[in-house]
Amino acid sequence: MGRVFFNTRKNVHTLAANYQVLASDSGKVFMLNGAGAFTVTLPTIEAGLFYKFIALDTTADVAINSGCSAACIDLVGKDSAADLGPSTAGTAVTNLIMELAAHEGTYVNLYCDGTGWYAESMGSADASVTTS
Repeated sequence: MGRVFFNTRKNVHTLAANYQVLASDSGKVFMLNGAGAFTVTLPTIEAGLFYKFIALDTTADVAINSGCSAACIDLVGKDSAADLGPSTAGTAVTNLIMELAAHEGTYVNLYCDGTGWYAESMGSADASVTTS
């Protein structure tokens, strides 16, 4: 019996200006062309939403705004405050910023459990992704 592959292609969308992410965008990969600064705003919290943001150009900062009135992005994947990365694990923030210090390929994955966002990031330069 042969193998069947589903969803073998990702839905990729390039952004170069302000964008309001939709719940229907869940599963998309957003390529961030940071030649100029802009803001990406996440949708209202809803369980099961997932987005990936990858830096293409890091000439200027690109902010990923939670859209929450209080800090609702928890940072995961760090084992101590000394690790490189956005901030101390478990610290909730309102914004993630793909910094101009980042290199092409720096990424952030955002997952929603219905109560908040969980972010994991990877960058090859110190302070690639910061918070506010």
